[in-house]
Amino acid sequence: SITGNDLEIDSGTLSVDASNNRVGIGTTSPVEKLTVDGGIRLVTANGETNRITSLPSGSYTVGVSGGAAIGFTRTADGGGGSDQIIFETHHQGNSHGERMRIDKDGNVGIGTTSPSSKLNVQGGNLIVQNDTNGQAIHQFQNRNTTSGSSAMTNELHFNFARTGTPTMNLSAARIIAGKEREWVGAASNQDGFLAFHTCLNETPSEKMRIDSSGDMILGSTSSLARLTVSKVQNTTSGGTFTNPHIRLNATSTTNNTGFTGIAYSVSTLSNFGWTAGAQRVASGTTAAFVFRFHNNSATGTETVRINSDGLAVGTTNFNTGNNAGSDDGAVLRTSGHIVARNDAIMYTAKSITTGGVTGMRFMSAQTQIG
Repeated sequence: SITGNDLEIDSGTLSVDASNNRVGIGTTSPVEKLTVDGGIRLVTANGETNRITSLPSGSYTVGVSGGAAIGFTRTADGGGGSDQIIFETHHQGNSHGERMRIDKDGNVGIGTTSPSSKLNVQGGNLIVQNDTNGQAIHQFQNRNTTSGSSAMTNELHFNFARTGTPTMNLSAARIIAGKEREWVGAASNQDGFLAFHTCLNETPSEKMRIDSSGDMILGSTSSLARLTVSKVQNTTSGGTFTNPHIRLNATSTTNNTGFTGIAYSVSTLSNFGWTAGAQRVASGTTAAFVFRFHNNSATGTETVRINSDGLAVGTTNFNTGNNAGSDDGAVLRTSGHIVARNDAIMYTAKSITTGGVTGMRFMSAQTQIG
């Protein structure tokens, strides 16, 4: 029927709203230039691509000189055909063509025409942003519920190709979250870990783990303490200083007072406990190993010192003579002397050999007492 300049065929099968320049298919009230109430079928044969395009006015070709398009492409596959959806855009004076594809298996490729996973991004960077004033959560969920299994993991792999071998796809590092046991029953069974892998000689393997109790494990997967370091034992002939299990390294030094060590706290308050470590003695490379007692003091009091002269307790004076200086304390020298001083009274002992007999000489001040 024709009403004025409007046209209607078969009660809404096709409607033309001439006053607003609109066409409706399946509707008598089109709200856009073309309004379709129902599906649209594009018949695509094997080897063909049908597109829905958006072009500026004038002489343009989508994907070549302008415009954007959604394409439906069909390829022969197993005696029939498989279908994909492609998305094409145009950047004036820069580039044009396919930007994204959904393949026959539902894999999405950005920058690639052959995605190999659910999301395959090639070229450029991937940025995830969130403007939430609070938590911004990005969740990776493994929904497998196989009974009796604790093998489920969520993994991030950081892969590279070898120079001249683009087909290599090897993990240089991995971050893996996993279950410590089967998650079943009570909440006490729902324990997880976070593991970090690196690659050595083309073989990725676990190097560090944080378990469900918060223990950190290096070189193993089993915790023995809050920090467990496992490594092949070094040898004294191989250089114990260059390849130790743990090394505390100073990034700057201070002569005489520079200290590199560990604090052992015995209180929830600061400055109660012990510190032990290496103290720089003077410019150059000399050092002592010292123990300091802290009773509400950040500086603490030195109680024991070990250096190349020997062992000193309660004093820092390794006087090379027969006395321990003016400090009370005890000294065991590498030369064989034992010196103790208390209230200005000094006692010494020294290993001697007389007439082929080896023994100890004990003295109080300069008087032999044994």
